[in-house]
Amino acid sequence: MGAIVFATFCIWAILSGAVFPAPVASGEFPTSLILHRAIPNQVELSELRAHDRARHRRLLESINGVVDFPLAGSYNPYRVGLYYTKVQIGTPAQEFIVQIDTGSDALWVSCSG
Repeated sequence: MGAIVFATFCIWAILSGAVFPAPVASGEFPTSLILHRAIPNQVELSELRAHDRARHRRLLESINGVVDFPLAGSYNPYRVGLYYTKVQIGTPAQEFIVQIDTGSDALWVSCSG
């Protein structure tokens, strides 16, 4: 069904381009584009947070194998700002203590060989 819809859309896009040609840029550069807000100014920050939490929840629930695990922190001055957790990887499972990088989805563990 999805393939039929996609094929129909492609045919429509090709035909509409032939029937309704798009305007061509005059070649004047640099050019300016008008930016429009996706979210109106009147939206409260609390509403944006709630919307973002709901979006994250939907994304996480749609992925199989997502787990919720506790994070631990440290007051040690050499480890300030670092968060870590224990994970088990492989078969048979091996336990690793890994650093959680809030700016990345990559998880690094040491390996041999």
